[in-house]
Amino acid sequence: MCKLKNQSEEVFVLAFGYARYAFQRYRNDVYRLLPRAEAKRYIGHGAPSQKLFFTDNREAHRIFREAEYLKVSDDGELILVQKGSVCRGYLFKPAVNKYEQAFEETTSYCEFYCGGGVIVLGFETYKTVLYRGKENKLYELNDRFLTVEISSEDKVFVTNAANKSSVYFYDRGMKQVVILG
Repeated sequence: MCKLKNQSEEVFVLAFGYARYAFQRYRNDVYRLLPRAEAKRYIGHGAPSQKLFFTDNREAHRIFREAEYLKVSDDGELILVQKGSVCRGYLFKPAVNKYEQAFEETTSYCEFYCGGGVIVLGFETYKTVLYRGKENKLYELNDRFLTVEISSEDKVFVTNAANKSSVYFYDRGMKQVVILG
């Protein structure tokens, strides 16, 4: 399995072919790239190393080499890479056992919540909802929201846009979002 495992360690190493990058826990789910001199202490000296595969390995190698921060979802399905004002999201595709770039946003702030097939991305001024559809493709609800609230079972979520609120239900079996009102 080439999916990134959730890290409980303070430092972990990502491998792209022969290149290795050490990331250190910065805050709860945020990791920062260690400078090369500091990373040498961990690379090859007991820190767990995980080899990841991307649909475009060369581009991913360049992006991770320049990354400032890295965020990983609990299930390892989504990786956010922050570099300056650009946030890139990589989503794991089980069919090909690789990560693929799912989105790129220009923002200085990016957060996410993953649960049961629904992914909520929060940026500086809005939130957007992505969900897994048929064949594990990622779909986006066609609106930008001020707030998104998800139920404890990760099936029902409520959104608030400029002048309207909506309630959605994510059907895991059918892999689709149904508008309830």
